[in-house]
Amino acid sequence: MSTNLGLFDISSKPSHPVRNLSPLRSLTILAILIFLAELFAMLVLYFLRIPNYVVKSLLDGIIMLVLILPGLYFLQLKPLSNQLEERTQAEKALRNSEELLRRVLELLPVGVWIIDKDRQMAHGNLASQSIWTGDRQVSVEQSKEYKGWWADNGKRIGPEEWAAARAINRGETTLNEEVEIEALDGSRKIILDSAVPILDEQEAILGAVVVNQDITERRMAEKERIRTNELLERFFSSIDTLIAYMDRDFNFIRVNDTYARSGGHPPEFFIGRNHFVLYPHEENQAIFQRVVQTGKPFLVQEKPFEYPEFPERGVTYWDWSLQPVNGVNGEIEGVVLSLVDVTDRKLSEIKLERQNQELRELYEAESAARQFAETLSATAQALTQTLDLDHVINSLLDHLRQVVPSDTAGVTLLEAEARPAVQALRGYGDWVDRGDIPSFPIDGITDSIIRRLELARESLAIPNLDNTPANGDQTNPERICNWLIVPIIASDKVIGLVELGRAGTEPFNQKQVRWAEALVSQAAVAIQNAWLFGQVRSSSERLQSLARKLVEIQENERYHIARELHDEAGQALSSLKLSLGRLEQDPDCTQRMKQQLQDLKGVADGVLDELHRLAMDLRPVVLDHLGLVAALQQYANNLNSEQLSVQFKVVGFDGDRLVRDAETSLYRIVQEALTNVVCHAHAKNVGILLEKAGGKVKVFVEDDGVGFSPDYIEQKERLGLVGMRERAEMMGGRLTIESIPEKGTSVIVEVPDVYSDPYRG
Repeated sequence: MSTNLGLFDISSKPSHPVRNLSPLRSLTILAILIFLAELFAMLVLYFLRIPNYVVKSLLDGIIMLVLILPGLYFLQLKPLSNQLEERTQAEKALRNSEELLRRVLELLPVGVWIIDKDRQMAHGNLASQSIWTGDRQVSVEQSKEYKGWWADNGKRIGPEEWAAARAINRGETTLNEEVEIEALDGSRKIILDSAVPILDEQEAILGAVVVNQDITERRMAEKERIRTNELLERFFSSIDTLIAYMDRDFNFIRVNDTYARSGGHPPEFFIGRNHFVLYPHEENQAIFQRVVQTGKPFLVQEKPFEYPEFPERGVTYWDWSLQPVNGVNGEIEGVVLSLVDVTDRKLSEIKLERQNQELRELYEAESAARQFAETLSATAQALTQTLDLDHVINSLLDHLRQVVPSDTAGVTLLEAEARPAVQALRGYGDWVDRGDIPSFPIDGITDSIIRRLELARESLAIPNLDNTPANGDQTNPERICNWLIVPIIASDKVIGLVELGRAGTEPFNQKQVRWAEALVSQAAVAIQNAWLFGQVRSSSERLQSLARKLVEIQENERYHIARELHDEAGQALSSLKLSLGRLEQDPDCTQRMKQQLQDLKGVADGVLDELHRLAMDLRPVVLDHLGLVAALQQYANNLNSEQLSVQFKVVGFDGDRLVRDAETSLYRIVQEALTNVVCHAHAKNVGILLEKAGGKVKVFVEDDGVGFSPDYIEQKERLGLVGMRERAEMMGGRLTIESIPEKGTSVIVEVPDVYSDPYRG
């Protein structure tokens, strides 16, 4: 940088020193000059003819001057010469100092700016240029070009508010004023701004020294450290666990508020004090020393401890965790003790243990009631999820034995002739023989017991069967001595029995009887529904079998009728056409007869076409020989006309064929759907899509006809639609009909692809 003030020009090059004359040389030169002057004066006087007294006076003055010159040398010239020599040396020392100062300033890690009294930047070191990102010469007056904000309030710093401006204007000294700046390259930084005015002996301001220190990274690190420390401090202060950090001699270094409150003192009370001076305990001290010596943590639960200062607290219980703290060199520097107060829990356990005997019966009763409620809810959920009779009965027994302990359990349903039929058994490994119930065989349920249950509609408890002949082998230690029989009542009728057996002498109590009755009552409707559903399912399966046979008979009849129409009636009409042709070739045949014969041949052709169409409708030959794809393609081509455009598309078959029954059913469904389109839809276009993908075969028939509302299907479902749906269901599929009035109708058939026959083609 350049400057216009020599006092602060520490960056300019040093000027050449001025060579000063010595006093002797100066006196010699002065004497010579005086001599020459006198000589000149003598010559002038000689030529001007000046009087002698004037010349004499002049010579006297010259003599006086010569005599005065030595005194002038010693009294004036020599001191003046010494002063000039000292000044030269001082200037040289100043230049050396300025050079040293300049080099020192360049090496400083902080930015240093020197400002002269004219508010010009006399010098700025490299660090200052790096901070402000530029080497422009900017005066204090131009400081408005810089942008800065006070770090404490975020307000913009005005031009006269900078530390440099205040130092120049008011002689104010500013040290480490934290501001945020925007450097010339646009980056934001945080600096410490300091400014010290330079004063002369009269306290006049000669300039100022400004020091800037970039603390951006330090502030960011401090903020992160402060944030982390705040989080740790909040965690340390708010955690319920007692935490204390001690050195290896067990002197407290830090404790959290919870630890301090537990000890009855503020946190600073513990700092520097020894743990075992405050809480002497030989066993605990040995544990601490072992952790420091071995470096292994110590954990213990419910360790008793008594506070010496608070005997009224009595014995307290704590969960310990004593962890060693390693230094950077790996040596143990201290330990961290964390304590969880479990006194209340421990005292509660002790109190609970004392009261456990008194509350056992109440607890067992509450637990049994809760288990019964849960079992009742689970039973209801399990029973309503299925209509399978075996699943319903097994669920009933499983849940019943959870709330009513028993050694054996069984469910017997009463058939129409009121004879018992065992459906499920539990106990002793579920015997293979249904009638082989130990100690109480099924034949023991006499008609009188069944009638008693039907009349009373109440459970029957049979205790202590030791003297009952039905009890079997009396020497068997596991014989069944107690029985509970609960009737299954549905629709005001006993439809079955639940039998529970128990070995030993403890009979079923009234509470268990009520619980068994509640579960059986809840299961009664489910058992009846499952029973009825099984009967309905059997009937449905029989109906489907009959329908399948009926369809098979119909197809066979159609096949035979089609063969007869083709073989017999077709051949007869063909023979008739040939006979008519021969008559037409007869020479005796008149023109009128020929015309009539032509008409008869036309009639025969029409009948043949109609027979062929009828045979195709009954059983197309192409369906048997070429398969479903070819048959549908032929049917679509025959149906295509100017009045109705029929489009047929196949996806995913690649020459595969289905089994004969599946091809026939799908062909009939499409045939019936297209018949409905022709007769009722008034459509102009119809599309047929046959698709096989994802383990399914789908057929789509869509038209753009008049359509109909969904209610129409439910109210007036025609036999054709019923037949289509039955054919789809016989193949394990489904038929869906979607229709929108004035938009058209879609018939969708979806069946499993389990009917593929790769050997047909």
